[in-house]
Amino acid sequence: MTAEPSQMGHDPTMKLIDDGRNIQYDIAVQSDSDGTEMIYRTLSLLSDVGATALRGRGTRVWKAIKVVDGEECGEPVALKDSWVDGARPREGSILREVRGAAHSEELREFVEKLFVTVECYGDVFVDEELHLRDATRPLMIPAENVSASMHPLPLKPATPDLEDETVEKTRAASSSRSHDKVHHRIVFKEICKPMYEENSLVAIFKLLGQAVGGMFLKIPICDSLTYHMTCGISIADHA
Repeated sequence: MTAEPSQMGHDPTMKLIDDGRNIQYDIAVQSDSDGTEMIYRTLSLLSDVGATALRGRGTRVWKAIKVVDGEECGEPVALKDSWVDGARPREGSILREVRGAAHSEELREFVEKLFVTVECYGDVFVDEELHLRDATRPLMIPAENVSASMHPLPLKPATPDLEDETVEKTRAASSSRSHDKVHHRIVFKEICKPMYEENSLVAIFKLLGQAVGGMFLKIPICDSLTYHMTCGISIADHA
């Protein structure tokens, strides 16, 4: 049996830079808007908690800097690499929609405080000639091997009651099948750190308040804002 390098997990858009002292990576981010490719060199790992779980998005976040003609330039940024649900809007698209919908000056200032600034974002392509996106299907799991009835196994409670039965029915209705995952990268201008590294309760509660404020922000955009907002995995690091 044989397989293409991309099917075995090889990622040509991520190259190792090892000078014998530090291990860094040059990571390509292809813009979703115009296809422009930018290279970012990792400086340090900010978070890899999301990459340790057997099932999940495999999220890693680096502090990185843009590289042009082999030279580092500009200010450091935060680069997030993860596997997202292929059929859903991308985080960068939602954030730009939020900012674009803030018409009043007062609302615009509020949005600037609550939401990070996107520098660029895009899906990862492992074969430019074939325009092949790095994804679970059909790249890793060919379409002919996928059953239309594939879905996560239901969790059976040990002592079922009415509430458990209701929860299970809701889960079954919302998870008719497993979602296709797509390799995606997004770059933020603000550098963040995991909230669990923050020792100040004042700062933690301030962050949680901002997260709640962002979720209930009255901006006339699509409903995708609500289910993409989450409460508290990161906090702005201004150091």
